Parts: sequence; C-alpha cells; structure tokens
Amino acid sequence: MKKIFLLAGLLATQFSFAQHKTNALEAGIHAGPSFSSLLNAKSPFSTLSPRAGVQTGFTAALSVQYRFSRHFTIRTGLVYEEKGARVKATSDVRSERGWSSTHFSRKVDNAYVTLPLLLGWQTTGRLGFGVRGGGFVSRLIYARIRGTDSRTAISYYNPPNSLPSVPGGNTSTAQFSGDFAPRTFPLDYGVSLGGGVFYAPNDKLNLSLNALLNVSLRKLDKTYDNDSAVRLESTGFVRYDYDYFGLNSRTRNVSVPVHLGLSYRMF
Repeated sequence: MKKIFLLAGLLATQFSFAQHKTNALEAGIHAGPSFSSLLNAKSPFSTLSPRAGVQTGFTAALSVQYRFSRHFTIRTGLVYEEKGARVKATSDVRSERGWSSTHFSRKVDNAYVTLPLLLGWQTTGRLGFGVRGGGFVSRLIYARIRGTDSRTAISYYNPPNSLPSVPGGNTSTAQFSGDFAPRTFPLDYGVSLGGGVFYAPNDKLNLSLNALLNVSLRKLDKTYDNDSAVRLESTGFVRYDYDYFGLNSRTRNVSVPVHLGLSYRMF
C-alpha cells in the first residue's frame, strides 16, 4: 500500500512539473473574429452626430511564448487583423418653409499585420486561466473607405404645409469608395490588455481561448489634422475643411480580437 501511495505521489509531481516546466518554449497558431470600431469618430466640421458602430472582421496569428517561471510568460508573434467601423448619422429638419433630410454613412475597412509583446500570468494545472498585457506595433496592409452623403429637400407650396406635386423633392447623393492607404498612417501602435482560458490535454499540446482589448495611440489621418483653409476669390473668402473623409482626423482604432488557439511545447 505504501508503494502505491509513493507511486501516486511521484506521478502527481511529474504531472505538475510537465505542465508547468520553467524555461519552456511554445509555438502556436490562432484564429477567430475581430470586433472593431473607431474612437472619437465625429468630425469637428460636421453638424451631425454620427455614431461609430462595431464591425466584425477576421484575425489570425502565429505566436511564440516563453515561460520563464511557473506562472509568468512572455509572448510575441505575427498577427493579421481586420479593423474598421460602420459610421452612420441621419438628421431631419422641418420648418414652415419645408423639410430636409441628411444621411451620412461611412464604412472603414483597414487591415494590419501586428507585432505584439505581451507579459502574462496564468494558473497551473491542466485547466486554468490567465491574463496578459503589453503593447503592439502594426503595419497597414490596406485602407478602404466607402462613403455616402445624401440630402433630400422639400419646399412647401402655398398654402403652407402642402407638399410639392413631385414626390421626393430635390435629392442629391454623393458616393465614393477606393483605396485610401496614402491618407492613412502606415504604422500604428498602442496598448493591449486581456486574458482567457486554456486546457492542456497532454504535456505537449495546449488549447486556448483568448480575447484582447487593443487601443491605438496614433490617429488614422496622416495628411490632415482637422485643418481649415480660406482662399480669397472675387466673391470673397471661401472656406475649405479637411478631415478624414467626413470623420475626425484624430480618430483611432479600437478592437477586440478573439483567438481560438493551439500551441505546442517545443522544449
């Protein structure tokens, strides 16, 4: 009986050591959705109050993690992440002379390759959880924007409050789309904070589910900074406002990538 207890104790010790060996190096692959938006998206020149909604994209990563103690790790790698937002606003104005409706829409699709550097802490055992934080540097792959600006105006005939005979009144619509990488900073950087859970089916493999909050510290627009200019013409002063295609030049990325990963302990 004593031999059985001794054998069980040795196995438990080996189990714990194998799962939490110090100076261990792990390589992994990860993929999942990325939920992103824009911070401070409203242009100072806009009379509307647009809201930046959440946009869903794709993210994938190759990671290298080094465990230098039973609980502490450091992780880096290469991450592909799609970021952006859907920004919309509508305004209706009514008066005794008429009615007007303005619609503003932007869809921002940006993609980056990111190099993170994250310090982590995690529990011991086959099943557990961990937290990590640090920073990142990103390189822009592409920046695409689709925009729509439309305005419908209806002037009332006499008697007041009667609609014109032509439905829809006077409608003007402007649309644009394209690659706007020249107007976007090619390098981005920021801070990250997150965590997740893991399960180790054996001494070599590790399954994990992690989420990170990435907040950029650099604005998107590299050409303008919500600038204004005036030009003197024969009719007087003409004002020109320059922002990020109707958005704030100082708007920044914010994203939450969710990664389902598989890692392998190399030694």
